[in-house]
Amino acid sequence: MIRKLFLGLNALAALALLISILAPYINPNLTSIPAFFGMAFLPIFLLNLLFVVLWAFWKPVYVMFSGLALVFSLGTFSQHFHYAMRTSEGESETVKLASYNVRLFDLYNWKSNKRTRDSILTYLDSVDADVLCIQEFFKSKDNKYFNTLDTLTELLDVHYVHEEYTSVLHRGMNYFGMATFSKYLIVDQRLLPLSAKEHNLAIWTDLDIHGDTIRVFNLHLASVRISGMEEQIDEHIEDDDREQQLNDAVRLLGMLRDGFQRRADQALIVHEAIASSPHPVIVCGDLNDTPGSFAYQTISRGLEDAFMKFGRGTGSTYIGYFPSFRIDYLLYSPELQVSGFRTDNVQLSDHRPLVGEFKWAAAPETE
Repeated sequence: MIRKLFLGLNALAALALLISILAPYINPNLTSIPAFFGMAFLPIFLLNLLFVVLWAFWKPVYVMFSGLALVFSLGTFSQHFHYAMRTSEGESETVKLASYNVRLFDLYNWKSNKRTRDSILTYLDSVDADVLCIQEFFKSKDNKYFNTLDTLTELLDVHYVHEEYTSVLHRGMNYFGMATFSKYLIVDQRLLPLSAKEHNLAIWTDLDIHGDTIRVFNLHLASVRISGMEEQIDEHIEDDDREQQLNDAVRLLGMLRDGFQRRADQALIVHEAIASSPHPVIVCGDLNDTPGSFAYQTISRGLEDAFMKFGRGTGSTYIGYFPSFRIDYLLYSPELQVSGFRTDNVQLSDHRPLVGEFKWAAAPETE
């Protein structure tokens, strides 16, 4: 009886794992069910691994149930958990690019904004990036302390900026959006038509780098916006309020489903822009989705993932109450090569910053 029960649970776990590895290829607008399994890929993978260990000691013939599912999922697993044996090469003549969702420099005093803002600036100065892509950028004209655009250009010694905003408030004094700072000349730039109403942006910026052009995409896709719920959920769990916990679960599932669908639409727009680029691309930013998602699969199609070259562990970039995920990325064209990559354990926002160094995979042909 117990064996049959475990066999049934094992079959469900194996099925869940197979659905999770299909999730990146199924548009959530067709059905969002696989997207939930894709988001939970790692725990589902570990559950199947546990079943393999269990059967190996109990009844080895049943190892095949989860064993086959694990074999099929190894490629997906490497996107979620990776351990690179090599380290950054630190070569000269590379382009160092940093990407960071700064959460408005802690504008609303989430972490004592003045102290956090200075700490973020100090960190960015220490990185000394040639190109800096910031999501959830904020600048203010009526508050010198948050005149972050001028402060960053002076501090980082950058002369070229591509800035775009979804909101301009308080009589044109406060700006909310994103910015790409560059030490290289900007020769062209464009805003992609995502939903400004959702405060999502995607921009690309063409940089003249030693006579060659690289197009840098700076992305911030739709958020689930659960940060406001995290403390409430925590309180309801501590109070053992079952009714509110159920309401929280239903509401959270609905928000996750809507987020999957919005990001799917946005990812298709971004992929089309990447595919039509006449130049090699570097794609960075906050996708608000895991490697097991349709959004990541769509945007990364035809590109390399810097984490897969130098990343270690889960590479988690989100910092919050809920389990941490890798939702920020550095992707690049095959014409380029990454010679260094790291996820900095800087906890000044609800995201960790990424830093990568890129060079041409081979010297461009000259006529």
